[in-house]
Amino acid sequence: MIAPRLALALAAAVGVAAATLGQSSPPATTSEPPPRAKTLFFEALQRAPERRADAIRALGANACSSDAADSDLLLLGLAHLWKAADGSTHGIDRHSNAVIAEHWLRRARERDPGDTRIPGWIASARVVIATDEGRDDDRRAAIDELAKLSDADPCFHAVPLSIASFSAPRGSAEFTQALKAMNAAFDCGRERGAGDGPRWPHNVHGFLVGLADMRLKAGDRAGAEAALTIAEARTGSETWRYRGEIEKRFAELDERLRRYGNDDPTDDPPYFLGAGGASCLACHAVDPK
Repeated sequence: MIAPRLALALAAAVGVAAATLGQSSPPATTSEPPPRAKTLFFEALQRAPERRADAIRALGANACSSDAADSDLLLLGLAHLWKAADGSTHGIDRHSNAVIAEHWLRRARERDPGDTRIPGWIASARVVIATDEGRDDDRRAAIDELAKLSDADPCFHAVPLSIASFSAPRGSAEFTQALKAMNAAFDCGRERGAGDGPRWPHNVHGFLVGLADMRLKAGDRAGAEAALTIAEARTGSETWRYRGEIEKRFAELDERLRRYGNDDPTDDPPYFLGAGGASCLACHAVDPK
């Protein structure tokens, strides 16, 4: 999840008028400068995901300049990681976005080595890269890094670990450790990264639906239903743009349980926080107007 407190501002529009003696003045015109790169990023993340490409172009121009801000590097890496993780790209496009994400996230870590979130994002990009290149040992090493980070701070790193490991067989050690991390994150209460905030207004709703998917794949129908019940009852669920996913899961619990439990992994329902399409928007998007 993304927690930087960034000021959003646009310069005032400039009125231009010309007038000459004995002639009528042309109408005043106004123009607005293009939105700042950071503003574009959060506009895409919270309101208009179709603007992600615009944000990437603007952040890329900033990041490649000699006076790039720390946030330009970080947000550019996150924009590409978001694109690699949300199911909108596949094959070489997904791989390319993950490679670019890793590069800029590493540059961001050089600038701010004290930001404990960045290593998990780097490891997430490495999982995608190694998976697409068929490097199983490197993928395992990246998963192990995410697991280590989750042991230290499940409130933040459990979700990236769950996204990376959801496709693992449900009885595997990899899936089991991701489920353990998500259950630990459930107990985080309102610690850092665990509650809602202006930049992640539905963090808890998104997390709970993801937890329900993890529990259901593990065969824990009651646990999945409990997570969905809490999500439905939580304040703000009626305006959450993904509320339909809660209702859909209630209606399909037994069918989804059957599909997760059979011997055909290709028919498993996709993970809500990963290839299921919601990805980062599940927690970060504001309510539709």
